[in-house]
Amino acid sequence: MTDGRAVFAEILEQAGETEDTRLLDIARKQYVFEKVVRPSLYAGIEYDASGSAQRWFPVDCKQRIVLDPARNFGKPILTESGVPTEALFSAYRVEQDSRRVAAIYEVSVADVDAAIRYEQQLDKQRLAA
Repeated sequence: MTDGRAVFAEILEQAGETEDTRLLDIARKQYVFEKVVRPSLYAGIEYDASGSAQRWFPVDCKQRIVLDPARNFGKPILTESGVPTEALFSAYRVEQDSRRVAAIYEVSVADVDAAIRYEQQLDKQRLAA
């Protein structure tokens, strides 16, 4: 399971006749407070009628960014235009101007800014790992 920042394993522990589940942060190899973390684990996941996960909106409630296996091989893209967040971030690194990148890719400045924040967060996670 994930909350968008970390990956968790659900551990089933048995003590006699009782069973208890705990969440383990796999990267940190630490148990987390399940009551705090669990409510955030399913946020942003869109399910079909059968209950299968279809796509994930990892960032914000506005659903600007999506990871959808049916689009761009599941890599993060802008929901509306399909432009990869990685491409927008690379262009921003060169241009250093969100408005210019938005004009180049014909998307909104808000979409470019969301992609930049998302990719910067991924970079931070990669450095921390």
